[in-house]
Amino acid sequence: MSLFKEYNNDLFFFARVPFLKEIGTWVIFVFSLTSCSLFKPVVTSPSTLNEEVFLNERDVEEVPAEKGKDKINIIPYWKKKVDDFPSKNKASANLTLRHNVIAEAEKYVGIPYTWAGKSPETGFDCSGFTSYVLRKFDYNISPSSKDQAKLGVPKALEDSNPGDLIIFRNDKNEVFHVSFITDIQPQVIEVIHSVNGGVKKENLFNNTWWMNKKMEIRSILPSP
Repeated sequence: MSLFKEYNNDLFFFARVPFLKEIGTWVIFVFSLTSCSLFKPVVTSPSTLNEEVFLNERDVEEVPAEKGKDKINIIPYWKKKVDDFPSKNKASANLTLRHNVIAEAEKYVGIPYTWAGKSPETGFDCSGFTSYVLRKFDYNISPSSKDQAKLGVPKALEDSNPGDLIIFRNDKNEVFHVSFITDIQPQVIEVIHSVNGGVKKENLFNNTWWMNKKMEIRSILPSP
């Protein structure tokens, strides 16, 4: 294939500088007056972006082996399956679930506190509130704070995530309260819970009464 005569003026003017020249659906990559490469761009159809890509032998690039080593086949990154990173996708889904739990809990801010209350209609006590919200996401847990303190897995406070339960114990080590954690930062332990005055969000760092109580974390929701 000779392109020199037809494109002499514009194609090889900067012969020492590699550049691209588009000819129809083909592209010529010019390295020098005597060296060029012709290739056709690959366009990925948007309709396949969320589908599994099945490969055949022609879709695999073969990398020459070094001396004494076997050849290596590399699948081009654009041909990899969408689910090549399941752990990352799973973590993202778990974090979304946790934020959805908190968003659901926030819907009930202002609902009055009622001892042994388990619904917005009757009002909530602390554990009635947490169990009601989690049931919305098919976590059918006991409405007892003492039972909730035994569920899930323990975590350090600094490792907690939105949607984890924070359990409070009195001086006799008895469970007496439970809240949802909504945010953990330096000087911030933000929770949403049902207390005297009703369901509300607050930063426990601003309340010395809560900060003097023993706290522990129980994680029922999957980890992000």
